Amino acid sequence: MADRTAKNFLLVTATRISLWGLWFLALILIYRNLDKNGVGLYTICWAIIKVMWSCLGDPLDLAVLRRVPIYLRSDRPRALSIIRSAFLARIAFGAAAFVTILLLSDNLSIWFMDGTDPGILFILTGFGVIGDLLGRSVLNYFQANEFFGRYVIIEAVVQIGRFLLIVVLASTDTLNVQNAVGSYVVMGYVGFLVGAAMLPRDVFGKSLAHRADMLEIFHYSKWMITGMVIAALYERMDVLMIGFFYSNAEVGIYQAAFQLAMLPELLIWCLATIFYPRVVDLYRTGKFLHWVKNYLKLAIPLAAIIVTAAFLLGNIVITLIYKGQFPESVQPFFLLVTGMFIWLILTPLPMALLALVTPKKIVAITSVQFVLMFGGGLLLIGQFSFIGAAYLILSVRVLIGIVIFILAWKVAKTKNLVKIDESTVLPENPELDRQNTILEQAL
Repeated sequence: MADRTAKNFLLVTATRISLWGLWFLALILIYRNLDKNGVGLYTICWAIIKVMWSCLGDPLDLAVLRRVPIYLRSDRPRALSIIRSAFLARIAFGAAAFVTILLLSDNLSIWFMDGTDPGILFILTGFGVIGDLLGRSVLNYFQANEFFGRYVIIEAVVQIGRFLLIVVLASTDTLNVQNAVGSYVVMGYVGFLVGAAMLPRDVFGKSLAHRADMLEIFHYSKWMITGMVIAALYERMDVLMIGFFYSNAEVGIYQAAFQLAMLPELLIWCLATIFYPRVVDLYRTGKFLHWVKNYLKLAIPLAAIIVTAAFLLGNIVITLIYKGQFPESVQPFFLLVTGMFIWLILTPLPMALLALVTPKKIVAITSVQFVLMFGGGLLLIGQFSFIGAAYLILSVRVLIGIVIFILAWKVAKTKNLVKIDESTVLPENPELDRQNTILEQAL
């Protein structure tokens, strides 16, 4: 089991780093072939997709991961019912998001695109939200089952497909904002179809979902969706505010720095993929804090080394990658990468614990983040453009990261380690206790 856990971590980490590398190369091609205005338009569309699926998809992912891994070992029909309930909710949320984007398209263009005619960009953006929600539904099943081989195959199909489409478009001098967004959207649906073909037959049962499981999804998601709606308002508020106060070109300058600085976020995704199915049980058995301490021993020195390297080499790296097209991106890059690594040290596991065990706290945290981002954005971004946005992100990540860490530490030290919300009690699971012991040894 120790070997299996280590192999899963290496598999997901190595695959995601490789795939992110391909996607990053695709973005470089986009940035090199589009002008700053085009990069800004592409960034706005991608930001809307990300905000929507973060707001609507994350709560459903967590609703599945907090229950399904345990029920798969004790009550598979119940686990599948929860998965189907989440899938139906994704379809409903995706359709609502699509309609909302179309209804607000004129206003979105005026607010965030400097009045530029979006053409079919918002239609593509709406389809992109639905495609990502569907794709995450199959990824969520394989993650809950810890079938990480199939999980990374789906991700590979999506990211390699997006990379190849961008390469073809760039090499034929046909790359523009519309087909850059379209290539992202199309591969989301391809990934969903590939993943659906891998699912076991019993997932497609005649009974879509039980009413009790739909209510359970709602009971949990009502807090998480509230939190994520608030989060959606600040998720890329930096980009949207720059677009509101300034021009698409300044959005492009900021995004060039942001894209490089956020590369370490890949490590958070890898950790979440592997350990989210186990967080509740680590909490239930009282072993969560022990794992957090081990994580900090690794994360702090690693972060210090990489931040130092970013300060020493950032100017050279940005000049080489973007062929000197974004020299203004150097200063915001330094600020953003510092904030990213502080966030990486403080939040991956504590945030997972709070989201899965005490979702009400997520609402409070995201509300504070919204106030800080909105108020700080008006002051800093309105006055200092993309430099102000970088300072804002750094400040908010430091402050909120400390708050999340302290709250999670207090939650993990509580004694009622089995009951995790008002209505549900987890069954004891000796097999998972044994697996988690082996997991600690592997780490």
